[in-house]
Amino acid sequence: MSKDDGNYLRFTDTNSQPPELNMKSVATWSHPRCKVLGITSLPRIRLLSNGEVEYESTDQEDMCTDMEVLVSFRPWPKRTLNLFQLQSNFLDLWVEGSLEWEINNLLTHTSHGDTFYSGARFQDPLITHDVFSTSLTGEIFGYYLADGNLKPMQPLNHTTDIHTTTGEIWAAVPHGSLTNISTIRGNVKAFVVPFGAANQDDSSQLHTSSDQGRTFVSLYDAPPESLEGWYGDLEARILHGPLKFDSSALQDFEKGDGFGKAKRGREGESVMEAYIDTGELAVLLGL
Repeated sequence: MSKDDGNYLRFTDTNSQPPELNMKSVATWSHPRCKVLGITSLPRIRLLSNGEVEYESTDQEDMCTDMEVLVSFRPWPKRTLNLFQLQSNFLDLWVEGSLEWEINNLLTHTSHGDTFYSGARFQDPLITHDVFSTSLTGEIFGYYLADGNLKPMQPLNHTTDIHTTTGEIWAAVPHGSLTNISTIRGNVKAFVVPFGAANQDDSSQLHTSSDQGRTFVSLYDAPPESLEGWYGDLEARILHGPLKFDSSALQDFEKGDGFGKAKRGREGESVMEAYIDTGELAVLLGL
């Protein structure tokens, strides 16, 4: 868990035996803007052996500083953590997924900082089964991989929940049983790799929403047999703005003022819905 409550930052995990860590570098410096304005930086910082970083709080309104904390965990032996949690008020969170660890639940939260997670560049990436990432004003960038990249692709019991209030969201995620990506006043760009639910009879749900921002969702690297096996109803509605609806493989196509409906198959139980209040709506299906 990483916690930033104004005067300390702590990294731990939920195992009884915490993983060995090495605080490779801790640096504080005044931002160039601080020097120009004659603003002072933090007076003192302490690094404790348990990974806790303490600094003296101050009531000065002109306080300005930058702080970078680099924490390196020993990547071996392989570990399985039930919960790994990172929280911060103002600090950005950067997670490089180069550990040969397996995390059942990864939780990250920043109030005003950005969150960056990348597990794509490494041969033995960090495996995360369920991901929960939230932010108020900070941006969230996440590149999450499935267990062992799952090649060949197999059903996956995975959930992803990403939410911001005003921050941007860019996410590449594996889709298993549930994927929920939402923001209130930010933009969403999501690249979703569909694996499907672990059991054939289980539901597999994908939700994205933005009250005042743009939303772009693309299914990436989907298995051809998965697309060919999709049967159900599709509906798209927009109150104010143009609607583009394109798919040659759908049946019973119906289009009117601000809406479009279609289906594939006669007894399909899948449902695909898109709703827009004011803006532009484009639904392009490669079935």
